[in-house]
Amino acid sequence: MPFHTLKKKNNPLKFKFSQQKKKLVLLAVSLLIPIIFVSSIFILYRYFYNSIETEASKNQIIKSDVIVIFGAAIAYRGRPSLILKMRIMQGLKLYKNGFSKYFILTGGVGWAPPAESVVMKNILLKNGIPEKNIFLETKSKSTKSQVSYAISIIKKQKWKNALLVSDPIHMYRIKKYFSYSGIQAYSAPVRNIHLSKKKTHIYIKMEILKLISYYLFD
Repeated sequence: MPFHTLKKKNNPLKFKFSQQKKKLVLLAVSLLIPIIFVSSIFILYRYFYNSIETEASKNQIIKSDVIVIFGAAIAYRGRPSLILKMRIMQGLKLYKNGFSKYFILTGGVGWAPPAESVVMKNILLKNGIPEKNIFLETKSKSTKSQVSYAISIIKKQKWKNALLVSDPIHMYRIKKYFSYSGIQAYSAPVRNIHLSKKKTHIYIKMEILKLISYYLFD
């Protein structure tokens, strides 16, 4: 009796079930990807939001090598805006209370001359600060470049730490930029800034967008 090789027949029902299973898996994956993406964005948003709020509440005012005042917009005819004026007053208060005798002033030219740092320098001089105690840069166009110039001055002077003067909500991002420099940065935020809940929320969201941009593109 001749031996015949038996060929395995394909089961059409099994093939159909396998195809349906593949479609279900692809559908599940396509639904999960946007859910995971949105969840990740939400977790990241909450992390930054909480971090910014926590840092904004800190006061780390201790004796330091230098006071760094971060620039802000200037008003008409080179006058300091209210925000910039409050930062200068905070720096002067720290100086007069003996926390440091040196200043670094940051901030380049905005919509029109002079540079923000020059405006600050003139006010410090009028308040009796010796010119030899003031260091400034006039080229920066962003918080990140202000930090970069400040770090260069600090390292050139062989200083080890700094008191940072800016708005509370600004502090987390500034310190993040400082974090890889090896310089100990302390928060000395301006406290007499009163913002509505809505404005505070808007400013925090703007800070989050700038932080995400920093991590993605820098």
